[in-house]
Order: sequence, then C-alpha cells, then structure tokens
Amino acid sequence: VLTVADINATNPTLWNGWRASLLRQLHAETKRALRRGLKNPPDRDDWVRETRTEARSLLQTVGVDSGQIDQLWESLGEDYFLQYAPSEIVWQTQGILAHQPSPLPLVLISAPTADMAEG
Repeated sequence: VLTVADINATNPTLWNGWRASLLRQLHAETKRALRRGLKNPPDRDDWVRETRTEARSLLQTVGVDSGQIDQLWESLGEDYFLQYAPSEIVWQTQGILAHQPSPLPLVLISAPTADMAEG
C-alpha cells in the first residue's frame, strides 16, 4: 500500500528507476509471502536467515569467498538483512569487498536496468 502511495505522490505520468525499483521490490516480497503462505507470517529470525542464505548462494555462484562474506556480514546488523533484498545485498557486498582495503570513500551507483526508463 505504501509503495502505491509513494508512486502516486510523485508525478503520476513519470516512470523512472525509483518507481521500477519499488514495484520490483513489492513483487518480490509479495511472491515471498505467497510462497510462505499468508497464514504463516514471517518470523524476524527466519526472514534474516532466508535473506542471508539466498544472498550467500548468489555470491558463491559468482565465486565470492565465504570467509569474506562472513567477515563483512558480521559487521552488519540484522536490520540490514530485513531492509534489503538478496539481490541488493549481493550487489552491495561485491562492491564493498572489491573496494577493501582503501582509505577512499566507497560510492556505489546502481546502473539502470533495461526495464527502467527516465522521462
């Protein structure tokens, strides 16, 4: 409901990456809820565990070392895994690990995907 309200609160004729991202996240979370079953609300610990497991699997598929993943994720609180989708965690984890060690600030910019259009 908030996603639709957020989208409607801005220019209703404008389609941009932010709107696409909101709808993609809504779709993913709805699919996740339906898979789990609506009579089985998510337990916080289960949600964190599922998110971590899915993100770890995706990272290992592209060759990221488990030890590096563990070391980075130990510094992040559980709220991080509640706030972001596994695909976002993968992208952020890869960026952080590729940047370390560096005294320079890290700036990650998400490239627009094919289904995003500004205008």
